[in-house]
Formats: sequence, C-alpha cells, structure tokens
Amino acid sequence: MFFRGFLTKRFITRWGFYKGNLMQSLLFGAIHGLMFLSTVQLIGVAFIFVATAVAGYLVGWMNKKLSKGSIMTSWGIHSTANLLAAVMMMLI
Repeated sequence: MFFRGFLTKRFITRWGFYKGNLMQSLLFGAIHGLMFLSTVQLIGVAFIFVATAVAGYLVGWMNKKLSKGSIMTSWGIHSTANLLAAVMMMLI
C-alpha cells in the first residue's frame, strides 16, 4: 500500500509515469535488499535488489495501465509472492 498506493502516485505526479515508476521501483528494491544485508552475501543482496526493483516496476506499470490506478493487483501479487516464499522456506 505504501509503495503503490502512496509513493508511486506522488512520484508520477511529480516526475511523470516512467521516471516516477522507476524511482518507486528502485526504492522498493533497495528496501528489500537492505532487509537481507546482514543475512545474505552481497551478490545475493544485489540479486534481491534487482529482482524486486524489476518486479516493483512491472507491478507499478500494471497498476497504472491495466488496473486503472487500483493497488489491488499489486496487493494480490505481493501477497502471493510472500506466501510462496514462506512455503519455500518451510520446505528447505
């Protein structure tokens, strides 16, 4: 809700869609990378940063272009990703 519901809308208003969406996705990736900084090697943190930044950009695009600004799409995708990650962690 914070990234797509609050930041993205403000960033897009300020900088336009492409730059605003890029900025929120880079911040989204950075936050996720920082969460793993103390537990994962630096290459893993870089992968997490890139993967979540790309996912954040794509979901931001989907919210704006396909969902007419609704955050329900990103909310559902993020919830599903968290559920899958939790299940994978239980199985490892």
